[in-house]
Amino acid sequence: PLRRASPLLIPLAIYAITRLVSAVIILSVADAKHVSYGDLVSAWDGKAYRQVADHGYPQGLPLDDNGKVVQNVWAFSPLYPLLVRGLMTVTGLGYNVVAPALSLLAGAAAAIVMFALISQTAGRVVGSATVALTGTFMSAPVMQLAYTESISLLLVCSALLLLRRQRYLFTGAAILLLSVTRPIALAFLPVVL
Repeated sequence: PLRRASPLLIPLAIYAITRLVSAVIILSVADAKHVSYGDLVSAWDGKAYRQVADHGYPQGLPLDDNGKVVQNVWAFSPLYPLLVRGLMTVTGLGYNVVAPALSLLAGAAAAIVMFALISQTAGRVVGSATVALTGTFMSAPVMQLAYTESISLLLVCSALLLLRRQRYLFTGAAILLLSVTRPIALAFLPVVL
């Protein structure tokens, strides 16, 4: 059955099932904490990304009374909040809808690219297992939170797939986008070399 199935259907089905399970868990936590799903999936670091999406980065580094830099949004890379801001502008929807939806969709795209990356060399069963293991890993619910992990996973898998296909210019573009998403782009230097 895996041989005849669409190469898009397999990873999307696995991703949808694993995200549904995560959504049930997140909803139960949200209910126990008496907060909405949107508020819960946009909490923690999502608040910093929201600040960047809504107001941009502050001018200069915020300092305390002793002149030391205080915790601030400069620690958060710009691609994700800029995409969220653009989607909020286009759709008119709020951050608690747009940010987790962007993460969820980027995760779906990452599952497709990951499946293609693995199944081309190891077969569809191993590709399916890789997507399933990624989707059920302990930290997998982060793929539907207002965080950069889904976009980062998409860009990492895309860069690896493009590198394998010797599409070096596009690989560089994926790595460049990755560099403004998460501070992991330097790890690609040994891979490319």
